[in-house]
Amino acid sequence: MPWVVRDAVDEINRAVGRRWQGLDRLLPPRAELPEGCAAPLVTTGANGRPAGLASCRHEHVPAGTLNQTWGTAHRFSLIARLREADTSAALDDLLGSGAITWPACPRPAPTTPRR
Repeated sequence: MPWVVRDAVDEINRAVGRRWQGLDRLLPPRAELPEGCAAPLVTTGANGRPAGLASCRHEHVPAGTLNQTWGTAHRFSLIARLREADTSAALDDLLGSGAITWPACPRPAPTTPRR
């Protein structure tokens, strides 16, 4: 991972950790972003600095395990870390970036007008 991205990841992890600590002192002081299947997605805020990042994880749950009872065999997760308390703008940018595709989600059927 390039040092610029690593610095942005560290800065956002610290900011998220401070926000978590403000909510509950028992939460971790630093929010680590887990390893994903590709490089982290980064969005910038109005000031040009990174406002959020996310990593995508693909997981296969083996058949016959108890963990498969509560979900699907193939799981796709987006783990986001957002700097500001108002997370809506940064999350909209991450989700609307076009870099995220969800192969497990069925595509909606094309609608035809009814007569």
